[in-house]
Amino acid sequence: MRAGRALPAAALVGVALLAGCGDRPTEEQIALNPLYAPDRLHTEAPAEFTVRFETTRGDVDLRIVREWAPLGADRFYTLVTHG
Repeated sequence: MRAGRALPAAALVGVALLAGCGDRPTEEQIALNPLYAPDRLHTEAPAEFTVRFETTRGDVDLRIVREWAPLGADRFYTLVTHG
């Protein structure tokens, strides 16, 4: 009975792995959406910046201090500035 359950689980894992194996993005796709090539994106964040999230329950402002987590702040800043 366990083998019967393991086979579908293994098949699902295999399908999930294959689904992630697509073609590399073209230069045209990267030009339209730079997030296709995150290794090319790196913007150093300012020492401090604020990002506003507008929600149905009101706005939320996040104050980011690069000194506290430089790599995380840089990555977050890059994602925010590239939409």
